[in-house]
Amino acid sequence: MVALRPMPTLVYHMVSKRPAHTRARFDMSLDMFTQQVQALRAFQSAMQGVGAYPIHISFDDGYESFVDTAWPILQDTTLPVTMFVLPGLVGGSARWLDGDPPSLLGWPQLQALSAEGLGIGSHLMTHTHLGKMSLKILSAEAIRSKLSLEDALGLAVDKVAVPYGYCTPDQARLLRDVGYKEVHIVDGPWFRQTQYPDGVIARQEMRGDIPFEGRFQILRRNLYHECRSDSRP
Repeated sequence: MVALRPMPTLVYHMVSKRPAHTRARFDMSLDMFTQQVQALRAFQSAMQGVGAYPIHISFDDGYESFVDTAWPILQDTTLPVTMFVLPGLVGGSARWLDGDPPSLLGWPQLQALSAEGLGIGSHLMTHTHLGKMSLKILSAEAIRSKLSLEDALGLAVDKVAVPYGYCTPDQARLLRDVGYKEVHIVDGPWFRQTQYPDGVIARQEMRGDIPFEGRFQILRRNLYHECRSDSRP
């Protein structure tokens, strides 16, 4: 018997027509993103016949370029998409980045995107590294971010992605306790699922400075595994 397991959720940051070379890791070219979505669509279509789980795509930070680059491409697919937003910086800029910081989406744009089917989650308030927060401060910021998004957009927010992709098991438990059903991090060698509570999603980072082909092969291999079953048809 073949037992299917979900494709890992993929995380992107920025998609640009002219990506900044100084931010190549986080700023992917539109051509590269288009090719990746086409490959993911074809693979998901092929897997539907064997009951595979859908591929999930997420975007962190809420860059304004998303409206004119990634979103039109994603709207032509059935891929579920969630954007993790910083309500403390909505309508501002990504001030944590070096150089000329790119603009972030404003509330009217987020409202329109949500109405068009984009899922919205919390990225906390201002992109502060969790290593600089006590549990008390993290709790207050997590609640404030959740309520701010819900009030501004009129929807329930039950997903959070931690800035910089890493949190401790205790931080993950706190985020679950304050009302988030899912806590999204970035997968890495430090992550051990057994140490974290249920609801923690280890995402695969999709980088603009790494070719997609090798990573796509890994994703395909990880889609499903064989397991033994005593049941008989």
